[in-house]
Order: sequence, then structure tokens, then C-alpha cells
Amino acid sequence: MDLISKYIKVYVKRNILLALFCSIPVFIPLFICSLIYDVLSYDIAVSFVPFAIAIICVLISLIPTIQLKRMIAQQETQYGVKFSDAGAVHLETTLYLSDNWLIWAGVSALYRGHISDIQAKTMSGSVGSSNKVKLITADNKRYVVWCLSDNNLEKVYKWLNWSQDTAKAIAALKGNGSKSKSISESGMDLTAFKNGFPDYLSDKVSRVISTIRKSKRYPKRKYECTDGYNSSSEKYRLSDNSAVSFPYRMYLEDDDALYTDITDIDEKLIFDCIFTRNCNGFLREKHLKNIIACDTIPEWCMPYILRLSSEYVVEIVNTIYDGLKEKDNADLTSFCRNNLLICKRAYSRMVSYWDCYYRRDWIKLRDYVGSKLYREFFLPNTNFERI
Repeated sequence: MDLISKYIKVYVKRNILLALFCSIPVFIPLFICSLIYDVLSYDIAVSFVPFAIAIICVLISLIPTIQLKRMIAQQETQYGVKFSDAGAVHLETTLYLSDNWLIWAGVSALYRGHISDIQAKTMSGSVGSSNKVKLITADNKRYVVWCLSDNNLEKVYKWLNWSQDTAKAIAALKGNGSKSKSISESGMDLTAFKNGFPDYLSDKVSRVISTIRKSKRYPKRKYECTDGYNSSSEKYRLSDNSAVSFPYRMYLEDDDALYTDITDIDEKLIFDCIFTRNCNGFLREKHLKNIIACDTIPEWCMPYILRLSSEYVVEIVNTIYDGLKEKDNADLTSFCRNNLLICKRAYSRMVSYWDCYYRRDWIKLRDYVGSKLYREFFLPNTNFERI
């Protein structure tokens, strides 16, 4: 029996026991009455109706298991991993926490790198308090877990490796009552960008990182970089089948003198790519323009363009659109087709920002520049809703 079937079995067993627990108390008095007051010939049969209802409920509860295998397969393909329950710890009811997967037996399973944010509320009631935990994934889907104890919530925080002190987070959750607490930043240093480029550029990346580190860090910033939305787990596949990933934000100031001193074309572009993740939107746009200005945009720059296209600054999205209008974008389209799920997720983010910030200016999504960018250049003739 494979691992997925194992957890489906746990889920089904639990539902059968729950159905029996609910139906037996109803069956017993009906059965006794049918024996004592035998008015109709089918009275005894009627007493078994609760079991029939229980069977129907169990069958209905199997519906989520249909999508489970597909859900796991998509994450395995997207992140290049295999579903595993190695080191699994049973938290509550049908909830398990393995080394890399959060598993709702029979219902769903989330790879750790697929979780972009976690929000929790402490809910109080007549029977005590419990935690409502909302997990937000990279494709903007939300999964809610109820009744996690503080101890188990702390385990989930540690498992996700959030940078905030877990004990303080739990205390804040308790102190704020029903106020939500979102924990989403993970600190790291600039060397995390070494994973953001192909291996054959590793020496050049190291030199560029050393150069950038001569810049000043933004005030009040403890880290050089943060991975606020688990961006480093979002792996972009290149045509040579290698994968690159990079942090969400970096916090070092730009220095034109340092950039001018770089003579190698690739190193300049690496510098530009890293600064497209800067916390300053004007700097992101400035260095994006340098990349877009290339006669031929290298494939390893395309993940940075795709990521920027999904974000909330419409001026940057306009810059990408205007820069690509006069280019042959066949290579960019090919890159997007090789990263279909990531592109779909980026498209969903773009739509969310349009809905939140720009719907008054562009009432119809098809008129918004972000939508035109995806439909004209990234994946022409594609129905994103069906990906």
C-alpha cells in the first residue's frame, strides 16, 4: 500500500467510526421500539435507516480524497520532490507533520515550500479556546485547520522556520484574542542569490555579491535579505533542466559607482537581477529597465521578470510590457511554458492585485496591462483558468 493510500485509509477509518458513533444512539431506541410496538411489518427495517444515512455520509466524505493524489502530484512536479511521511508526528485527529509535508489524512497534503504564509487566531468559546490556523499557499489557496493546541501551533511555526521567536508569537496570539497574527518573514544573507543563477555563473555571482556588499544596508534592517513569501522555494526550471530560486527582498542600497566599475556584461546583468528584488520599487524598476534593454534577454534573467510581473506596482508591470512590445518573445514564451504552474501562480497573484488595487481604473481584467502582458507575451492563446 502506497503512502497516499495509507493516509486515505486513516481518514476513512476515522469517518466510519464517527458515523457509527452518531448512528448507533439513534438506532438502539428505534430498534427497541420496533420490537415492542410492532405496528408495521417494516418497523425493524426503519430502525436501520440511521446506518443507511451514515453510509451515505461516509461516501460523501470520500470526495476530497479524489483530489488528494492529484494535489500531491502537482507539488511533486512543481518542486521536484517526492511525497514522504519521514519523521511524521501525529498532531491531532487526522493531522500529521512530517519532515517536509503537512498532511491532512485523506484530504490534502502541503509541501513545506508550497506554504507562503500562515495566519492564526485564538478563538474563545464556552468550552475553552482553540486556534484557527489559516495556511496560504503559493497559488493563493487557503487551507484552514481548527483546534490546534498552542503546543502544536508552535510545532507548525518551527517546522516552517519562520524567523520570529515562536514563543512570542504564541503569546501574542493569546494576548490579542481574535486578532490575527501573520508570520511570514525569514531572514537570510545575500549568498542566497547564489541559487538564483545557473551553476556556470557561480564565480561571477560570487564576485557580484562581494561588490554589492560594499553598499550600505538600509537602516533598521537586520538581514541582507528576507524570504517573505517563501520565494526561495519557488524553483524556476531552465532549458538545461537546472533550477533557480531567489529571496523575495534584499535590503542593500544601490551604488552607481559600484555598478559602473563592473565591466563584465553578465556580471552587470546579475547585479541588475539581484536589485530587481530590492525593497525600493524605484530601484527595482531601474534595474529591470537594464535587463529589458538587452537585445536578447538571457534565459536566467527571465525568472526575475516573471516574478516582477506578478507584483503590485503597476508602473513596473507597464515597464515590462512596453519593453517587450518590440521584441521577439519566443524564448520568453518557451520559458513560461516550461514553468507552467509557476506562471499560473504568478498570473493569479497579478489578478489578485488588479482586483485589490486597480479594478477602479481598469474595470475589465482584459484591459489591465498585467493581463495583456501574460496573454500577449508570456503565454499567448492560453486559458489560464484551465491550467
